[in-house]
Amino acid sequence: GLSVDLINQIAKDFNWEVVWQEQINFGTFPQDLKNGRYDAICGSIFALPRNALIDYTAPYAVIPLYGYVRADNPNLDKPFSAIDWSQVTIAGIDGEAAIAAAARLLPEANIETLPQASSIGEVLTQVASNKADIAFAIPSVFGAFNKNNPGKLKQADLGGPLYKIEITFGVPADEVAFKDIISNAIRRYQVGGELAALHAKYDPAGLLEQPTN
Repeated sequence: GLSVDLINQIAKDFNWEVVWQEQINFGTFPQDLKNGRYDAICGSIFALPRNALIDYTAPYAVIPLYGYVRADNPNLDKPFSAIDWSQVTIAGIDGEAAIAAAARLLPEANIETLPQASSIGEVLTQVASNKADIAFAIPSVFGAFNKNNPGKLKQADLGGPLYKIEITFGVPADEVAFKDIISNAIRRYQVGGELAALHAKYDPAGLLEQPTN
């Protein structure tokens, strides 16, 4: 994917060897990174506060979080400011980016969370089964859900996304020079066009946005 090709190109530029060690555990990876289990998180991760155990490179993509509701529910097809969020239940995963943004930006809303081991697909199922009114997710996740559950949910016409999140690589918080090397390479590819080429290759539908700086 995009992140793999990008980090492999950076490694090639600096004569580094990339060893793909394991899939991370989202509940423990900040501490695992701090403890030296691996040198960097080179998959796609969101830049979120994680107890100062991890730092982030410059972003290589930005992704919006849209709201998804039952297909027969017209009540949330209006701007965020026109909704009485105290009457709305939002589904999400405990500690996940979308629910953290919703709790911060829509404090009046009722929040119902699933355990961290749950999938975003399970969150969308909460909405489809009428256990929640809305869930916020990235478009690709909704696309996968909709493929298997056509016509169950729709994107709410809220006037735009709830929030936009930077997608980055993660490095230990004390590895400033390492972070700067990767960040500078990403910016160089952004200016030179290599990053745009990767976006075109792996995101032809344009679900991701390119960073603006």
